[in-house]
Amino acid sequence: MVAAMGGCAEDGTVRAAVLHPGGSGETAAQVHGLLTGEPAIGVAAGEHFSIVAAKSGAVYGWGDAASGQMGEKQPRTDSPVRVPMPPPRGSASTDTVHAIKVAAGYQHAIAAVIIKSG
Repeated sequence: MVAAMGGCAEDGTVRAAVLHPGGSGETAAQVHGLLTGEPAIGVAAGEHFSIVAAKSGAVYGWGDAASGQMGEKQPRTDSPVRVPMPPPRGSASTDTVHAIKVAAGYQHAIAAVIIKSG
């Protein structure tokens, strides 16, 4: 079994590594071109997809989203796409959703969010 892991460095860059069978691994390397000019505050990986929470409160994802892991079913993408996060029902139309943490499982993802009144 091969597993991937990732995390955010203090400077907001995303780092990733692949763990190989038998416990040998790779040194975590910076993922370039992910969020140009926008620091990441959280990263999570599921099966064949990854998501990142940006300091701005936006969430971006890439990989296989055929099961709706990134908010809606869409084809595989190797470039980050912004995940739609509409305000919950009953919120004012000017309210915005800001992610503060992200987590992922096999074929699902979740974000802890703050609703900001507009």
